[in-house]
Amino acid sequence: MNGEFSQLPWNELRRTDATIPWPALRTFAAAVVTDSRLTPELFEVYDLAYEAEYDQPRYTDFYVAAIFTLAAPRLDDERRREIGSLLIERMVRAGEDDADVSLEVLLAAAGTMGPPIVSAVLDAIDSEPDTRGAWVFLWDLTKLAAQSEDEALRSRVIQACVDLLEKVERNEADPGDGMDAAWTLAAFQRPEHGDLLRRLSEKPMERWWIADYRAALQLWQGRSEPAPPPELWEEPVEEWLPPRCKMVRDWFEKKTKPWELPEEGPEAERARDLAIGFLLSPVARTLPAGLRDEAYTIVYGLLYHSLTRLDKEPGEWDEFALRQLLLQTMPEQTPADRALLEKIAPVTEALLYWLGFEGLLADADALIASVRGLSEDIVAIGMDPQRWGPVKRALMEAKPTSVNVVEEETVAASAAEQTAESLPPQPPDGPTPKAEEPPLPIAEYAAKVGRNDPCPCGSGRKYKKCHGRPGAEEMTVK
Repeated sequence: MNGEFSQLPWNELRRTDATIPWPALRTFAAAVVTDSRLTPELFEVYDLAYEAEYDQPRYTDFYVAAIFTLAAPRLDDERRREIGSLLIERMVRAGEDDADVSLEVLLAAAGTMGPPIVSAVLDAIDSEPDTRGAWVFLWDLTKLAAQSEDEALRSRVIQACVDLLEKVERNEADPGDGMDAAWTLAAFQRPEHGDLLRRLSEKPMERWWIADYRAALQLWQGRSEPAPPPELWEEPVEEWLPPRCKMVRDWFEKKTKPWELPEEGPEAERARDLAIGFLLSPVARTLPAGLRDEAYTIVYGLLYHSLTRLDKEPGEWDEFALRQLLLQTMPEQTPADRALLEKIAPVTEALLYWLGFEGLLADADALIASVRGLSEDIVAIGMDPQRWGPVKRALMEAKPTSVNVVEEETVAASAAEQTAESLPPQPPDGPTPKAEEPPLPIAEYAAKVGRNDPCPCGSGRKYKKCHGRPGAEEMTVK
């Protein structure tokens, strides 16, 4: 490290607690503005933090990106171009790693550099091997060209958009891959592009893409209502950084549950990947806090038991399989904690909604309806010592002696008596959903979030362009 920068608060960048060191970040940002030699030093710190293996939350790479974001308004175009290019290089690497949270942080930082970075963005797009990875994030940044007065740059972006959208029209590219190009092209509002956008908005395709292309056409026409949500880089760093740091903390919290199932083997890996995708989705993040606390563990348990005991992918679930999981497997494995057991049904409903929304589960609505009304039965079975599996029994017997086990058994027996008539000996004939029950939390969410709505993660992008896009179930926290 350059000795001239040794007085800077480097240790603050390595903090592991939940408090973001804003004064230190602003100190670094001021130093970046006055001395360009600090830039490579900070990127070296970023790279070391990004590549490091660690067993507790750390945010050093996020903090470095935030420093450049804070410095951006005071940098000239040359410095913005330099720093933006380095940020884009790391976006590409994060895309290769499926490190979507890092991608969001880098997107926000790069976007604050403005139009000077667009040439580097187009170069990166041209070098992308496929449309996964950083593709969506890079195309999002092409919108910056509409703010540029460089006609050569604007023409290059427009031609790139037209080329991609014509491929979509010829069925040589997926409609979802061209959506950001449509928004960028619409932002220029050139009259000669109206026919292309109109043809795409009328082209047969999945309904959510049709809606998005129609919205892009409306933007081109200057009558977009409601107005598109702001881009992530247009939001203050004080607003977008904290929730992404929290996502890292949530990740580690979910990975340290003392009764979590093993995560080794292909079934465990599959269950883990899907559970992580769900946890990072807006469906999970808009659940009430009490449900989110246990969402990963419950979802992982459902998926793991389905794969290992039922030999079923979630896409193969039917009502019979779901009742086996909810009225037999999960209650006999989950600790006899009434509050925890009460969360299984609503979290399952949220999972089903997400699976259906992502196209991973057919007829999700019918399965969601079948889950409603099962919560009391899950609790009754899970609190009944006669229904405990051997692992759960050992766990419960190891509880501190201060716990009144007799009282728990009495409560369980009482709950079992109340539901005895509705509980069948086999899952297929299980209790029917109670139509009179109020909707569970996910039902309220289902009416609020659509593929064209702003992503609740706070990125400023639409859900399908953010955590709702294809492949979101493979997201990685990095």
